[in-house]
Amino acid sequence: AAWSNGGIDILVNNAGIQHAVPLHEMPVSRWNDIIAVNLSSAFHTMRAAMPAMAAREVAVSALATVYAVGGDNVDAALGGLLAQSWSLPVALAYLAWFVYAPQCISTIAVVRRETNSLAATAFFTAYLFALAYFAAWVVYRLALMWT
Repeated sequence: AAWSNGGIDILVNNAGIQHAVPLHEMPVSRWNDIIAVNLSSAFHTMRAAMPAMAAREVAVSALATVYAVGGDNVDAALGGLLAQSWSLPVALAYLAWFVYAPQCISTIAVVRRETNSLAATAFFTAYLFALAYFAAWVVYRLALMWT
């Protein structure tokens, strides 16, 4: 459900419980509950969120390579070569497209599972791709006016 609202930009693992008794008095079942909430929940949440977050990182690193944000000579050479093909309006349009497009195929699979409807999933996918292309087109046209 989180991916259908535009993706995940940040994850804060802020769940925790405690049982304030001496260790020798703590029941094993309570200890297992503490480990499940304080440790395992953070692992499972990060694992679930990682695909959407990783996809965003790839887009940012691709643009960083194109515009040679790093100081490495290889990055600068590759960035110079790629920047000849990618103008600034194209890069901005790409970012605008990426804001609205589904992050990955697993996003669409989650929508299918959550809605249990092929029609809703098809509408969701078509709508977001259409919105992404429209946003990219608008940003590209606006960027052309200022460059």
